Amino acid sequence: MKPKTTKAVKEPVVTEQATETTEAINPDAGYTFLIDKGVASKLSPKSAGAVFFQLAVKDEDNSLHLRISGNEGGGLHSKEWVSVTTIIELLKPLKEQSFKSNVFKKVMVGKSSNNVSFLSGILRSADIGLIQPSPEGTFLHQLAADFDLKCKTLLALAG
Repeated sequence: MKPKTTKAVKEPVVTEQATETTEAINPDAGYTFLIDKGVASKLSPKSAGAVFFQLAVKDEDNSLHLRISGNEGGGLHSKEWVSVTTIIELLKPLKEQSFKSNVFKKVMVGKSSNNVSFLSGILRSADIGLIQPSPEGTFLHQLAADFDLKCKTLLALAG
């Protein structure tokens, strides 16, 4: 009886590269971080924990962006990058009036209900400081007294 011989099976050669973009693999690609672990308070005094954010320059056009990067105490949110210039343009017409967090729905693509309140907390933070609490209520905002200077200083970071 002859011994059985086995033929080596060749693995197929893959010549095509994966079609995923660098951004899909690494959503931080193309951004230079100015603040990697920013911390902001949540709006509600009943909510425990903080909201975390990142501030970065988008390398391709040297524009400033921020995003919600996490939160303590629960609550879903989107991690999309939002243009700081777009936020500033949205806020400019709101001088001398109080407004709710829902104005930020216009700049957020994600639909999580926490996005706008978390973003409001970030915009109230010492690092960003574009808005402040309104004396009319805990969940209302108004532009910071030195809004124009804060905008100029913030945008200069993208320099």
